[in-house]
Amino acid sequence: SSRGREDAATGYEEHNVSSVYDLEEPFSLFLCHAALCTFSPVGSWRRTEPLHKVWSASVTYAQRSIKALQKIGVATIGDLAKLGPHLYSHVPGEDELIARVLSMLETVDQLIRTTEEERIKQEIQ
Repeated sequence: SSRGREDAATGYEEHNVSSVYDLEEPFSLFLCHAALCTFSPVGSWRRTEPLHKVWSASVTYAQRSIKALQKIGVATIGDLAKLGPHLYSHVPGEDELIARVLSMLETVDQLIRTTEEERIKQEIQ
């Protein structure tokens, strides 16, 4: 797993991460990024608008889902991953957004696992 250390100047502490389930970062910004991809996909007319307007609209779009997930105790990206497909039942009517979240979680998990595999190979050599 990725080795962590605390940065004394900022108080930021990294932790061991071997999969998306281990991510302890707050989930709300992740969900906003998923909303951006859903609300304004590449090639969409919305992408011609100023970025701050598109981002603001995406954050607004994500707020209802963020609140619904917070009510059931979701706090981190790892919590989102642990719910997996059950997210659909906790955020009704947002199937496209949840599909995007699940796709992004899968991508992040693949990146973490690939990085971990490469690190282990380098340690062996």
